[in-house]
Amino acid sequence: MNKEYQKTNKDDGLDGVALIFGFYIVEVIERNHGTGKMEQNHEIGENTFPFYWNGSDLFPYGWCGKRIFDGEGDNVAVKYKLLILDSNNK
Repeated sequence: MNKEYQKTNKDDGLDGVALIFGFYIVEVIERNHGTGKMEQNHEIGENTFPFYWNGSDLFPYGWCGKRIFDGEGDNVAVKYKLLILDSNNK
């Protein structure tokens, strides 16, 4: 998606795609590592969709949006490993 976005510079619907992928990540976390709480707003802003899990404020929607718009440097898998997998191993 990032390559297409870079080529066309059209972001039509991509925020919605990021939201869907963010909810998917929340589902993966909850199925594999325990439940959390999802909300729509956070003190950092409206419609940021924070996910409160294991004592942390996570932003999977933001992760996905950055990956779509900024590219491979914002790899969601790295965030998942550091914030979820490594957190569970402590």
